[in-house]
Amino acid sequence: MKLRAVPAEAAVVDQIFDWADMGRGGRWIVKTLNARGTTLRGAKFSNGNLAGILSRITYTGVYYDKTMDDDGNAPDPEDWIAVPCPAIIDQARYDRVNALRASRNPRRNPPHIVAGTTMLTGIAKCGTAGCAYAMTIRTGKGGRYSYYVCANRVNKGQACATPSMRREVLDNLVLDTVEKQLLAPERLQSLLADVLNLSDQKRVQREQELSHARAEQTRLRTGIERLLILVETGQMGSRDPIFAKRMDENRSALAAATTRINALETQLAKGSRKITPATISRFGELLSARLRDDAAEGLSAHAGV
Repeated sequence: MKLRAVPAEAAVVDQIFDWADMGRGGRWIVKTLNARGTTLRGAKFSNGNLAGILSRITYTGVYYDKTMDDDGNAPDPEDWIAVPCPAIIDQARYDRVNALRASRNPRRNPPHIVAGTTMLTGIAKCGTAGCAYAMTIRTGKGGRYSYYVCANRVNKGQACATPSMRREVLDNLVLDTVEKQLLAPERLQSLLADVLNLSDQKRVQREQELSHARAEQTRLRTGIERLLILVETGQMGSRDPIFAKRMDENRSALAAATTRINALETQLAKGSRKITPATISRFGELLSARLRDDAAEGLSAHAGV
């Protein structure tokens, strides 16, 4: 037996990895797919089956057989049998997506840190010699003021002489440094170079896939027309099993090709805008403003800063 890619399903997998590569969370992807009416072979998407898709190495072009023996024991990976199959996702994108998923795993980052409203939670450390405790938040004046305080000082009285620092002062110092080192147009251009190159490569790849899909669509339509001509000229009957089988195969393949063409055309249309130096500069300005926006206080440093 050989594995083959079903074009319509491959398009869905490709879209899922695109979203995950952009940083979209699993819940958002599941909600969007279900809202669009997209199904997993008739079943609704869930966090469970989505996780299975994002972790399935088979999509990169290799299927591993004999990963379990007759007794239910898992042999060493070097004893698995690698079977080549059509690739839907390139290895680099697969690795990026799964590295991002691993970094967001709540078993690695405690939920109270990942979802916290304090920007430097889990990052800021006391700088006094001999004290490496984390800085914690304390409030004053009924919650109107917030201060970073050494946890050692809070827990053990005056064990640490590090003074308290107003939260906005320390946050702004960090943001100033981030802006200077990361958000300058030249730095953003360097950071986004691989993304821009990947974007161009993906566009070329999709244009080639669209060309092939259109050629396949034309071939299938021609095949259907020839079958109908055979019936019309009396060379084959409409109830002939061979005719019915070939017609059904061609129609199914034509529907899949048409679905793939529509998906590729949509992706190319959405990705038609070019990223220019002016766009990068504007992106840096917007990100800087967003970081300093009081309304974005809930954005934790662990969530992308």
